[in-house]
Amino acid sequence: VMAVAARTVPGVYENIVLVGQVTGHVTEAEQVATSMRERIDAVAARVESIPVEQRPTVFWEMWDEPLMTTGPETFTSQIIELAGGVNLFADVTENYPQVSMEEVVQRNPAAIMASDSMGEKLTVEQISQRPGWAEIDAVRDERIYLLNGDISSRAGPRLADAVEAAARALYPDLFE
Repeated sequence: VMAVAARTVPGVYENIVLVGQVTGHVTEAEQVATSMRERIDAVAARVESIPVEQRPTVFWEMWDEPLMTTGPETFTSQIIELAGGVNLFADVTENYPQVSMEEVVQRNPAAIMASDSMGEKLTVEQISQRPGWAEIDAVRDERIYLLNGDISSRAGPRLADAVEAAARALYPDLFE
């Protein structure tokens, strides 16, 4: 039995290679990690010329009751950043902090993202009913994006898919 836990995208690469070593599939594992790295690097290269101050702030809703988001030291935050966004709560110290609805309203994200498992709860109609949320730019502009939870909630090979999906959502003109 072997357990691995990655909190960062580079940690995912390392875990894939480690599992390859343990199972006798080093070459295949290295190919998977290299392919992931190349795909993620390609997305990062497309958005790197966008000045930080012009990148959309993104609130990633991990859970709604209590309201939780993702901190800066998580692979979810790295998905946002690699896709060309700015994590709305990059300044916190916890990995998955509980935040207030008022704080999200005050910080006014340009986009809201979450796993598609939040689908019923994360529609413009539902979010608009939260006190003050109808005035958030992301809600008003209908920039709410649900990413496949299988690719965005698990620190595995499909994180490259999550970065690409997040980038397409944030920059549809760049990633047609």
